[in-house]
Amino acid sequence: MSVQDAPFAAPLPIEQPLRLALTPVLDGRIANEEWQPIGAGSGVEGWFQWQPKQLHMAAKLPLDKKFVASLDLAGDGWLNGSDNLEVVVEWNSGDPVVTSRRLDAARREGPAWLPADAYAKTARYGVSADETTWTIELTVHEVGDKLVPEGEGNAVGVRLDAFGDDPQTLAPFLPRWTGPVNLVTNLGTNLPDGLVWKPEMAFRRVVPGEDIPVRLTFEGNDELGLERIEMRTEGLLEKESLMTAVPFPKFDRKGRAFVDYKTRITDSALLGWRIMRGTIQTPKGPIVVRTSFEVTTPVTIELNLVRDERTKQGQRVLKFSVYLVSNTRNRLDGVLKMDAPSGWKLVSGNDQRFMIVATRGSVRRVIEAEVRDDVQGVFPLRFSALMGSREVSFTHYAKIAPGTP
Repeated sequence: MSVQDAPFAAPLPIEQPLRLALTPVLDGRIANEEWQPIGAGSGVEGWFQWQPKQLHMAAKLPLDKKFVASLDLAGDGWLNGSDNLEVVVEWNSGDPVVTSRRLDAARREGPAWLPADAYAKTARYGVSADETTWTIELTVHEVGDKLVPEGEGNAVGVRLDAFGDDPQTLAPFLPRWTGPVNLVTNLGTNLPDGLVWKPEMAFRRVVPGEDIPVRLTFEGNDELGLERIEMRTEGLLEKESLMTAVPFPKFDRKGRAFVDYKTRITDSALLGWRIMRGTIQTPKGPIVVRTSFEVTTPVTIELNLVRDERTKQGQRVLKFSVYLVSNTRNRLDGVLKMDAPSGWKLVSGNDQRFMIVATRGSVRRVIEAEVRDDVQGVFPLRFSALMGSREVSFTHYAKIAPGTP
């Protein structure tokens, strides 16, 4: 392939640049309201969405084509900075092969491809195929580089392609047109002038078997002609929650109207980020407001790497600060455990008891591990909270630099 071909330079229209947090099921099948389409790229029908520290992509493409995702993780242009990630998936007769590399365009001597195998190694995916096409659903995780956005308010440049040649032959200085995508948790469409809305939720997390209350606050006036509002959850949670429809309330003297929605999430609900939708009927067509929330475990385990300390010749101690955050109104009482990578020695903090009494409160624990000075790379760290007969586990990825001699 010649440099002049510039295979990724054509614009990629983004149907909706605002993306709500939403978690798919990675089974290679695009279910109803499971994905948000991104637009037709180079021979590929694509979808894209996100959740904190994870980016989700999907595509349908010919069997003889490779899937190429180009992700400008800072949203500042493909040939800017060192945050540009390429992920390639090859069908390979039903046994997909995932590779990844990072483009560093901040070098004075010019752009260069850098190894970024950790993204491919930690990626999760699901595939399916028919006689002529295959479907890939892919999730890329934060791996300790702090490049994958942690939450809303960030922007990512996205491009999804079907590629017939070997992407490894592409020169690093070739431009790529990536479409801007803004990561949000609230989105309104077809809102008329003079109508403003926002959701009021004490927490965006709910545990299966418990309720989540939402109040939608609208600012406007009765002249807008808002007639009726239907509230429900979308997609994978639609059958696991309540749907309601009521006449739209009158605006008060301050120009406000309130709609309350409360639903119990069934015990069998799948975990992940979901979307609550309000559809307002008007003479000029429907108005849709949507907000993201997470169906999750009773406790969330969050990780921060605190310090990397030299202790003795050839050894050092890694100190991890771990936060256990309650997502329930019930008291939590259990034991925190960490599964260390091979060759690591846990020296303190493992098997610590914890108790969270306050509704949706949190506690902090520190776990220390001794490692050799030459330990480096990206390591999966599995943390578990044992609460009676129930175990909740989270895997975080830590990037460890080599020790100072």
